[in-house]
Amino acid sequence: MARAAGLAGEHWERWTMSDAVQEAIETSPDAFDSDAIEAAFLDGRRELRAKTWRICWTTAPDDYDTGGTETLETCGAWHNRTLRKVAIEPEHYVYQTARYGSGLHPAWDEDPRVVEAAMHAKIAAENIERDAREAKRAAGLVWLKTATEDALDDFDTFEARGVRFDDVRAERKRREAEDLEKNRTEEWARCLAVIVEGATLIDAGEPATRGVYGVIPGRPPHVYYAVRIVRGCPDDAEHANVMGEGNDNVGSVSYVADWLTSGRLRVAAPGEVPPRAVVARIGHERVKDIRRAEVGGKVVWIGRATFGETMVLDESGHLVRSKKIVAEAMSCAK
Repeated sequence: MARAAGLAGEHWERWTMSDAVQEAIETSPDAFDSDAIEAAFLDGRRELRAKTWRICWTTAPDDYDTGGTETLETCGAWHNRTLRKVAIEPEHYVYQTARYGSGLHPAWDEDPRVVEAAMHAKIAAENIERDAREAKRAAGLVWLKTATEDALDDFDTFEARGVRFDDVRAERKRREAEDLEKNRTEEWARCLAVIVEGATLIDAGEPATRGVYGVIPGRPPHVYYAVRIVRGCPDDAEHANVMGEGNDNVGSVSYVADWLTSGRLRVAAPGEVPPRAVVARIGHERVKDIRRAEVGGKVVWIGRATFGETMVLDESGHLVRSKKIVAEAMSCAK
């Protein structure tokens, strides 16, 4: 009877003073147990509130409860606080949860233990899925290093192995870099085999020609003395230069190797060309016309610049002042 009254939403004091309750007490006074009756009434009321009031979970102590808020269950310790399941009258719900919040106690519409367990289960499942995906991708990356170009072009093939587009792009870049490095090394070795450092190179030049649209300029002769390779970092035939004495730039290592192979440049035989100072004085374009003569135990060079008189020079490119030596050298040149 008391439980039914509580479940029906009766007021405790009004119900206990009602005629039906008073008559039951008078009929069986020895059977009346006020504590048991009150407990049954509260159980009924708690069941009613659990059905009709808003339910939430909070870590706030019951000192924060007001407006009829009732503890339905003490859930025990949770993250170093005591979790309670409470029923709150709908009209007071916002006020009551705000009261909990004033003490830094949250309120949840769902059991936070269930939510937390579901979250942990979801995270564990995602970790398992991620680990499997990463293991599949790791195996795919190993396969990728030996995959054919056709396989790299087929999305279904590499996607089935857990490989992404950016992985394929990175592999292609790696292969390109590897090929470039291999080609660079091979080209450098080829050029070093052709170019002899310290040698003198002769460019015989090329005369001008007449083409369809006019005259095509030629290339004047030039002699490059004691050439050396000025290396870059790393050794790259395209960026390293071949330089002669006096920083006389021949060209890149790659170009010079090609010119030596094609015959545009050739290595001078010992004693084939005059000293650098003599050629610089007379002119590279006249190098074929420079003659060597030995007069009175002294080596001189006879040549005529493009615009100027015939000169007799010593090994250092200076004019010979001795008229006798000049006369003998001129007679030898004739």
